Formats: sequence, C-alpha cells, structure tokens
Amino acid sequence: MSWQEMTDNLATACQETFGGEVSYIPLGGVSFPVAGIFDAAQTVITGSGEVGVETVKPVLSVKKNDFERPGRTQPRRLDKIKIGTKSYEVVETEDDGAAEIALILKRV
Repeated sequence: MSWQEMTDNLATACQETFGGEVSYIPLGGVSFPVAGIFDAAQTVITGSGEVGVETVKPVLSVKKNDFERPGRTQPRRLDKIKIGTKSYEVVETEDDGAAEIALILKRV
C-alpha cells in the first residue's frame, strides 16, 4: 500500500469517526455535501520568523479527494460552508501535503 493510500485511509477513518456532513458552496457554483471535522475554536498560528501570531478561529478539515470529483474545484477563499444553521466563509486554506485541507473560516 502506498503512502498516499495510507493517508487517504486514515483521513477517511477520522472523517467517519469525528466528522459530519456539511454543505459546501463554491463561489459561483452549486452546493454539494462534503464530510468534514469542524472545530469552532481551533488555535491558528500565522506569521513567519521568530514571532508568530496566535488566534482562535473556526476550522473545517476536509479530505482532498472529496474535491477531486467531476464538477468540483479545490476549496478556495470566499467559498461558503453551511454547518447546521450557521454559515461560514473560507478565509484561508492550508493543505497538509497528504490527504486533508484545513479550511480557516469566519462566521457570516
């Protein structure tokens, strides 16, 4: 089994255990359901060099391959997400280099 297959399998197991379905609405596109692990208050560290800036923001972790299906695009800034009755906007995406993308969100 390749490294990519192992990371995909791990991401799938995590999504099935800790995740839930949300509605993903790409900018100018049609919404579709996607599984994600939502953390309403995740610590996010930004900046480079010796001093970083730490903030608490909502984050949704999604599997990369959920966005590689026909008719879907990779997550990007200004896309929208609906989680239950709450709506969010993607302000930043952070690819882990393997199987998942962390979507940094803001409430709208």
